[in-house]
Amino acid sequence: MSWNIVYTAGARRDLRAIYEYIACELLVPETAAERTQRIMKEIRALDEMLMRFRLYEEEPWHREGLRFPC
Repeated sequence: MSWNIVYTAGARRDLRAIYEYIACELLVPETAAERTQRIMKEIRALDEMLMRFRLYEEEPWHREGLRFPC
């Protein structure tokens, strides 16, 4: 079964902040690009076997079906 992975606005901001910190503060933009691509690759991997992860217990994430690795 395949699932649709959706980035929240907060997740997008977090990814951007990670990129900007590594690229602008640490001055290694290549590493910033590689790191954020790797994070997004791992997120895409959640598309399969999503049920192996447990539901986040706090609201509103539980209601939204957010899952995370244990």
